[in-house]
Amino acid sequence: MIRTKLNTKNKLFVLKEKMRKMSIIALLLAVMFQWDILSALELGRYEDEPIFGGTFYFEEHGSKNRLSLVLCHGTGDLGAKIWDEDIKYLAESYRVYAFDFPGFGRSEQKNELYSPENYARFLKWFIDTYTTAPVYVIGHSMGGAISLYFAGMYPDSLDRLILVDAAGILHRAAFTKNMLDGLISGELKVGNKDLLEGPISSLKYLMNSTIESFDSSLMPDDMSSTLNIKLFREKALSGDPIRISAMAMIHTDFSRILGKVKAPTYIIWGEKDPIAPLRTGFLLATNIQKSYLAVLPGLEHSPMLEDPATFRRILLKSLAQGEIKPFDKIRQKPFLSSNRANKEVVKGNGIIIQGDFDLLEIKDSNYVNIENTTANRIIIDNSNVNIKNSVIRSQQTGIYVKNSILRLTGVSVYGNTAIKTNNSDLDIAGSYLQGQDSSLESEFKSTVLFSVSQVDSPYQSIYVHTVIKLFLGNKY
Repeated sequence: MIRTKLNTKNKLFVLKEKMRKMSIIALLLAVMFQWDILSALELGRYEDEPIFGGTFYFEEHGSKNRLSLVLCHGTGDLGAKIWDEDIKYLAESYRVYAFDFPGFGRSEQKNELYSPENYARFLKWFIDTYTTAPVYVIGHSMGGAISLYFAGMYPDSLDRLILVDAAGILHRAAFTKNMLDGLISGELKVGNKDLLEGPISSLKYLMNSTIESFDSSLMPDDMSSTLNIKLFREKALSGDPIRISAMAMIHTDFSRILGKVKAPTYIIWGEKDPIAPLRTGFLLATNIQKSYLAVLPGLEHSPMLEDPATFRRILLKSLAQGEIKPFDKIRQKPFLSSNRANKEVVKGNGIIIQGDFDLLEIKDSNYVNIENTTANRIIIDNSNVNIKNSVIRSQQTGIYVKNSILRLTGVSVYGNTAIKTNNSDLDIAGSYLQGQDSSLESEFKSTVLFSVSQVDSPYQSIYVHTVIKLFLGNKY
C-alpha cells in the first residue's frame, strides 16, 4: 500500500516536471519563431482609471525616450489585439501604447456612459499620465471617432492625428441611407434590373422613405441627457458597453469639433468601406485644416486585417512624413472668374464633371459626380447628383434643385439664396451654406439631411446635424 502511494506521488511529480519543461520549451520556441502563443501571454498590466472608475488593461512596447504612439481600437471583442501585428513593426522605431478602452476587451466592463466625449477625457488622462511628447494618436473605427473628438477637445495635447476608417461622423440617418449608395450608383441591382434604368422618382421615394423612417423615430436627435440615466442604459441597452458606446457615438455631433483640430491629420480609408463610407474620409479631409487623404483601393473597414502589408506601408509613411501634403481643398482657393464656360447642359448617366463654370445645368441624369469644381450657379432637374469639394458662389440662387436627389460633401454654397429646392431630397455633409436672404428655401415639400455642416443666414447662424422637412415657402 505504501509502495503504491509512493509510486503515485512519483508519477505525479514526473508528470508535473514534464509539463513544466514542455512549457519552457514552448515559450523558447515561441520566442525563436514568433509563434502566436506569444499573443496569448499578457505583456501589459492593469491600472485604475478615474474617468469611468474602473480598471483597464494596457501594454507598452519599444524603447523609451522615443516618439509616443497611442493606438485606439474600434468596437468589438478584439480590443487592442487588432493592432498586434502592427505593433511588432511600430515598436522597432517608436514607443507604442495600446490599451483596451474601458468597457472593452480585458478592461473592466460596467454600465457607464461610454461616449466619445468621456472616452476623449480618458485618452487625455492616459496621455498625460503615461506618455512623453511628441505624441501621435492613431484611431480606427470607433477609436477614430474618439481620437477625432480628443483632437478637437484638447488640440494642444497631440502632435499628429491618424484616422483609419473613422465611424459615426455622419448623422445616424445617413448610415442606413448610405447602404443604398450602391443601388443609386447602379452597382447593385433590384432583381435583374439595373437601377440606373429606373426613373428618378423611384430612387427619390426610396431615399425619402429611408430618411423619414429615421426622422419619425422615437429617439430624439439629442440622446445625451437620456443616455446619462443609468436605469435607461440598463433597461434599454442591457448595460452593455458595446451597445452604450455605439448609441452614444451615433448620437454625437462632431460639427463643432472638426474646426478645432490643429494637429496635422493623416486620413487612411478603405475605398469599399460599407460601415464608414469613403464619403466620410472626404468630409474630414475638406474640413480639417491640415489634412491628407490616402484611399486604399478595394479595401473595406479594417485594412490592417484585410491587407496588412499595404496598410502598414501607408501607416509607416504617415508616421515618417515630415510635413503632411495637404488635401486639395477647392473651397480654400481664390474664386476666379476667367476661363469659365458660359453655360453647359449635361444629360447622361455615370458622368464625372470637373472645372470652372458660369452656369452648369444637369437634366434627366443619373449618378452624376461634380467634383473639384467652381461655379456661379448650378441647376439640377430630375437627376441624381453628387457634388464634393466644390464652391458655388452666386448673386442669385447658388443651387436650384427640382425633382431630384442631391448630395453635397465638403461644399461651400454662397448666394442670395444658397439652395432653392423643389420636391427634392438633399443630403448635405461637411458643407457650408451662406445666404443673404436664406440658406435654404423650399418651393415645394423637400427633405434635407444635414451632417456636421454650417448654415449662415439672417434667420440663424448655426452648426447643423439633423433632419429637417421644408414645405412651400419655408426658409431656413
